[in-house]
Amino acid sequence: DPLWYDGYGNVIYATDTDLFVTTQNGTVAGQSIVHCLDNSSPAGALPAPAAISISGTVPDKFKINQSGDVLTVISEDWTGTSRGVVTTLQTFSLADPKTPTKLGRLQLAVGEQLHATRFDGNRVYVVTFFQTDPLLRCSQTTVPDADGVTAPYSLAECLCATFDSVSDAAT
Repeated sequence: DPLWYDGYGNVIYATDTDLFVTTQNGTVAGQSIVHCLDNSSPAGALPAPAAISISGTVPDKFKINQSGDVLTVISEDWTGTSRGVVTTLQTFSLADPKTPTKLGRLQLAVGEQLHATRFDGNRVYVVTFFQTDPLLRCSQTTVPDADGVTAPYSLAECLCATFDSVSDAAT
């Protein structure tokens, strides 16, 4: 039977063993659901997908990474804060693919819009920015350590006067 996901803004991320389809949550505005499908069957059979609710939305496939049994998702949440957007890193265990469990969460930037990410082994580089006027942007590159999957933490931050000075590092 074919799988069908309604909606808009769907994001697809695939590895050699898993397929992740991110859709907008139809009942909670501003949140995504990551549907996890095991595509390792040589016959092409897809078991029933597991679903993970994400705080915020996942803008593109570069905000998702799987390393072993750990799924890492970077999202931006425009709800629940007076300062606008919140960028968040969330980790989930896929040890039992039928019932993924939340491992950890790290709030990266409050009031700064998510722009770029780059996963590099156990690290992820996240570029956010806060636009103060059309000419000046303050950027932040955060390097959370994915080794601490149950308690992710930021290793470093780089603040720059212009957005362009950090965009090449993360794209």
